[in-house]
Amino acid sequence: MGLLIDSPIMAKQFLEEVCRSLQKLTYKVELDEGGHLQWLATIDGDEIVETREPLTGWWRHLLARMYRVLPGGQLWQKWPAEYLDD
Repeated sequence: MGLLIDSPIMAKQFLEEVCRSLQKLTYKVELDEGGHLQWLATIDGDEIVETREPLTGWWRHLLARMYRVLPGGQLWQKWPAEYLDD
């Protein structure tokens, strides 16, 4: 069940609130000068720069590396763009 409200004003307010919330709750991923990934966030008013994927431990890093070399790993890397067009 859902609810449909046809109101451009409410849609705009909702979108603005989602964007404000995302800035507080997510990391922004960029490339540094050397071409490496870095994760940027504002936490408790402080600008944080992470050079490794945040909130992941060694086990998750190990699994990510294993998925790259296992058969089918290349499929997952190409998946959304290439395999959803069928």
